[in-house]
Amino acid sequence: MDQRRHDSDYEETWGCFPSRCVAGLEAAINGRKPSGDLSVFASGGPIAAICGHVLGLSDAKAIELNWSILNTSLTILANGRRGLRLASSIRRHIWKYPKRLV
Repeated sequence: MDQRRHDSDYEETWGCFPSRCVAGLEAAINGRKPSGDLSVFASGGPIAAICGHVLGLSDAKAIELNWSILNTSLTILANGRRGLRLASSIRRHIWKYPKRLV
């Protein structure tokens, strides 16, 4: 998949988007209390961009990941001595009550 194929459809290219998402997350992490938890709410695109960064994925794989992330999913990142890591990605709650989605 060529991630540049749709760059002209948006004001921001994919090449810039993940960097902005990661910078926003880092700013939020740096702005919290040292021992405090942090909750960030975002749609699937920023989540895929950040997870792609944390996992070291190529742009194409991060975009592919975006298709499997649901906007109401729960993604948990852990920030430790070695930096950010993906701790969990949960979307099961969506399928538990599918009739309520209509």
